[in-house]
Amino acid sequence: DKLTLDETIQCGGRDAGTYALEAFCLRKLGGCADHALRMAGETFFLTPLLLGEKCFSANESYPRQELVLEAACVYIRLFHFDDALQLLQHDQADDGAAARYLAAWLLHRMGHEQEAMSQLETARRGEWGKLFAFRNEFEPVLRYALTVDADDALANYQLGCFLAYKNRWDEAVGFWRKVEDDQRALALRNLALYYWRVKKDTAVAAHYFTQATIEPCGARTLIEAEMFFEETGDTAARLALFDRQQSLVEQDSRVKLSFVKALLAGSRAEEAYTIMRDNNFSLCEGKMLSRELYEKSCAALAVQALANGDFEQAAKYYLQATEYPENIGIGKPAANKEAEWYFRAGEAFAEAGMTEKAQDCYQRGATKGNGIDIDFFPLKQIIWEADPAKTDSRYWNNLRYRTLSVGLPLHRSR
Repeated sequence: DKLTLDETIQCGGRDAGTYALEAFCLRKLGGCADHALRMAGETFFLTPLLLGEKCFSANESYPRQELVLEAACVYIRLFHFDDALQLLQHDQADDGAAARYLAAWLLHRMGHEQEAMSQLETARRGEWGKLFAFRNEFEPVLRYALTVDADDALANYQLGCFLAYKNRWDEAVGFWRKVEDDQRALALRNLALYYWRVKKDTAVAAHYFTQATIEPCGARTLIEAEMFFEETGDTAARLALFDRQQSLVEQDSRVKLSFVKALLAGSRAEEAYTIMRDNNFSLCEGKMLSRELYEKSCAALAVQALANGDFEQAAKYYLQATEYPENIGIGKPAANKEAEWYFRAGEAFAEAGMTEKAQDCYQRGATKGNGIDIDFFPLKQIIWEADPAKTDSRYWNNLRYRTLSVGLPLHRSR
């Protein structure tokens, strides 16, 4: 009633949520909510209840799905299930699975069982959306869906994600283990991450990563599996991942970079170098990684040449590591960032008796450059696999080899 509304506004203060609640109450009372809607919008226009009230009262443009779900959950907390359902069934509503599961639960609560079953059938065949289940309202929603169909793969997967978000890991694992069909690889990947990062049980994690990558899986799953086997030192398992998913390697440059890492660990430098030379990484996540792997591939070939006593060829490979091919995806910086490779090339030339070329390499390695680092946006932000503490390591490594290159003798004995 109006007295309760006045008391609510007085106690709640004049924030966006209170204004939106005032608009909601006025709509229910048959009053004019224009002032409250305007004030709520001026205070914070993305307030979920405000977005819902605009749809009902002002007939404004429909917000995107995640905001609709937020607004619907507010109406559920207000115990106005009819409003929540009307919002979800609006002509402009997104037909995503999350919204359909929520609509099914609302219809069930309102006694419309046949319509609820129809919504569930649509939901379980759909795509959930960008964000996994994290709203508190979705636990009873998904549990209801599983009482109707205990084998609903999407509901089992998303309920597991919700419980993991709440740190209820033992419960989450139980639901992920039930997942089949097109959600299976994702569920197996989550189980692998749980046993790797939470339980610290690498044997079980290895089992689940292997199972996840036998299934048709995504790039992220394959890359995480490679990182896990890198950490555990199982090079054979790393390489086997890519043998199972060759089509994914061909499709995704991020996966190619992980494959190169594994190849280098397996002493397959020629294959690693060929991938770095013949593919495009210019729009690939992990710019530092693509550059680093290119250098490591060249250096690995140089080490092989040194082992064979071919010092001149080794020097040429080291010099290749100083280059910046366009396909690697990073431009040449203003300052000298190649000191290590110039130094090592100089050492190899010296061993080959090519003192003039050796001295040239030492001089280039000792060069400071003008010191102006070009900020290759977003290169300094997208460092997918690098620990923040290590982002300056290249600077100090470069300084070390510049120092080593200064004042070296012209002639070196073999």
